[in-house]
Amino acid sequence: MAAAAGFVFVLSLVIGWILENTYVTWQREPNPALGRTESYTVKSLTVYITPGEREILTWLTRLEIGSGAVILLGLILGGSPRRK
Repeated sequence: MAAAAGFVFVLSLVIGWILENTYVTWQREPNPALGRTESYTVKSLTVYITPGEREILTWLTRLEIGSGAVILLGLILGGSPRRK
C-alpha cells in the first residue's frame, strides 16, 4: 500500500508542477471571456484560472497530503525490517 501511495504522491507532485509552470505564462488580469476569474498566486505571480482548474488544484493538494500521510504512517508502523 505504501508503494501505491508513493506513486500517487509523486504523480500528483509532477502534475502540480506541470500546471504551475503552465500558469506562470498566463495573463495577469482576469479574463471573463475565457472563464479565468479566480486569482491564483504561483511563484510570486498572481494569475487568473478557471473554477475548474481551482478544483483540480484542490484535489491535487488533497492527494499529496493524503498519500504523504499514508507513506508516513507506513514508515512509522512498519518500523525497520527484521533481520534473521
